[in-house]
Amino acid sequence: ESRSFEDLSKEFDAIPKMDKNRSTNVGLNNQHKSRYNDIDPYDFNRVRLPFDPIEEQNNNNVNNNNNISLNSMNSNNNDFINASHITGFANRKYIAAMGPKKETIADFWRMIWDNNIQMIVMLTNITEGDGQEKCAKYWPFRSGNLIIELIEEIILGDYIQRKFRFLEINSNQSREISHLQFTSWPDFGTPSISHGLVKLIRKIKFDYWDKEQNPQLLPPLVV
Repeated sequence: ESRSFEDLSKEFDAIPKMDKNRSTNVGLNNQHKSRYNDIDPYDFNRVRLPFDPIEEQNNNNVNNNNNISLNSMNSNNNDFINASHITGFANRKYIAAMGPKKETIADFWRMIWDNNIQMIVMLTNITEGDGQEKCAKYWPFRSGNLIIELIEEIILGDYIQRKFRFLEINSNQSREISHLQFTSWPDFGTPSISHGLVKLIRKIKFDYWDKEQNPQLLPPLVV
């Protein structure tokens, strides 16, 4: 049965945008750490950051400056980042993350380290056409015990392939992380031509999912 674009659009619009039976209390209490205040992760599958006493002090300063009562905040608000664990097709594991703000870049990299992330897929440009920031440029980066260096960058049409070296000073360990940034997604809507996105998906499959027969053994893919 063939259906028109209008029919498919109506079906898409009918998909619930939010499960009202799931709570988002921690996100609501930490909206100063989110780029967009109308998108909060569910409490049950949100990513929890490892404890960082320096970040805890920074959070307390933000809350006090904004006259927010700490008693009304989640007692473990330091572990918040706007990101969610998701299980996809064939039990592949993902983390869906909001693009960090300048003040949450350290949180983003703490999440990457703690979850042993090997690949990041970025589906946005740094700025919109009018110059408004859509995502803070989180590389290269250095803060406290975290050092992220760009060691490779290759421009490939609709996406850019990068490689980062991530050094965690406290443990004296380093890792290499792959980074794929799709640069052809418009500010509004979706790409009018799917060719570039299909190439990116094939690249992810070849470089990441196909290297392990059982995808459940791989760390989550951050998107």
